[in-house]
Amino acid sequence: MNDIPWRLFILLCFPFLSLAQIEDYVVMNNNQKILGEIREVDFSINKGRVVFKTPDAPAKTYYADDLQEWERDGKAYISTTRPGRGRKRVFLERLTEADRTVIVYEYTNKANPLRSSEVFLARRGQLTIVRFLSFRIQMRSYFADEPEVVALIDNRDVKKRDLLALVEEYNDTVEESNTEPGSRRLPPSRSNEEDRPFWNFNDLLLSTDEAARKYMEALQNAVSKFKSEQDPLGGSHAGRDLL
Repeated sequence: MNDIPWRLFILLCFPFLSLAQIEDYVVMNNNQKILGEIREVDFSINKGRVVFKTPDAPAKTYYADDLQEWERDGKAYISTTRPGRGRKRVFLERLTEADRTVIVYEYTNKANPLRSSEVFLARRGQLTIVRFLSFRIQMRSYFADEPEVVALIDNRDVKKRDLLALVEEYNDTVEESNTEPGSRRLPPSRSNEEDRPFWNFNDLLLSTDEAARKYMEALQNAVSKFKSEQDPLGGSHAGRDLL
């Protein structure tokens, strides 16, 4: 009985200790999220299983068909089918944040060492397997709606190890430009320096004063060009009052 106050003191001072075993969760097919402890994970038996325990119920085994999602120790997995693999559901580990435009998933099958891992990109709920033998070609096509990202692929030696960074760059670019993926086409190739747009991706790094200065210079050049085209010999003065 003498150690009861000490136990109470520890729980009051370190409440996270009492919650350590309920940080895991499963999401059932009816969208119900249940907190508890995932005690065992097995990817090598058939299509994978997890053993889940809640504080007020005995441990229970769940398979991919039983769940939408589960998380253990901060690692989240979804239950889904794989493209071209029939209707059998498996667990895919989510490697990026869940609320981004493109999400990266990985499938691990320890029962088949020859095909132990497959990586997928998900956009609008559509899974696409990453083909590492033609990685740069596939990535250029997949991210074609964002020219800045395509330029990174064209100008750098992009490798398999760059996938997560490439996806992060794409997601940031989509959010910063506030455009829907697929709504823009790649710009035509430009051979004339004067025809290039005022802004490029690197301008996002400029300070406010630098950005304003660049904008005014570009605007003045555009107006000067307009004047020369409209009044090359001193005729019409339309547009001279724009600045």
